[in-house]
Amino acid sequence: MHGTTKGFQEIMAGQMSPTYFPVQMKDLASKPEFVELGGPSEIGPAKVSYHFLNHPGITVGYRFEHAGKVLSYISDHEPYGKLNVKGEFSDKEDAAVARFVSGSDLLICEAQYTTDEYKLKRGWGHGTFEDVLDLAQQAGVKRMALFHHDPTHDDDKLDARMAQGLSLISSRKATVECFTAREGQVVEL
Repeated sequence: MHGTTKGFQEIMAGQMSPTYFPVQMKDLASKPEFVELGGPSEIGPAKVSYHFLNHPGITVGYRFEHAGKVLSYISDHEPYGKLNVKGEFSDKEDAAVARFVSGSDLLICEAQYTTDEYKLKRGWGHGTFEDVLDLAQQAGVKRMALFHHDPTHDDDKLDARMAQGLSLISSRKATVECFTAREGQVVEL
């Protein structure tokens, strides 16, 4: 993928080096196939697209289209308009992210910080529930699955944040459905 100095397979193998992980790529029971994306690509029956996001390191969002359904995945993204001065650049970049996830049946996204936490962690490459809801409303997203929670948030905090989020959705009269992603959960589109 352009924008990096290494191919995806090399990046993954680096993450699995003995310094970080006890199992090397060659030791996996499965034999993953790596596909370098240069633009929208057909991988099996699905169309896969990517979009670079706003984070101190390189991060990429993905969009999967198949059988008339769209799933988008956005992680490690801080809205440009919150990090930079509002203006032509940040408006253009935030609009590009909204176009990328536009019409998603499911947007899997992070909402790592509360508004107060964000004030202390501005520039760390993550957003708030309000940021994700703004994106979902602008892009006409049907459902949001929230993940990539702050490590200091326990289950009770996540439940309370979801209740606050659902209240915000209701107060805005938004039509997006929202839930907290859970380990082992299966979602049908």
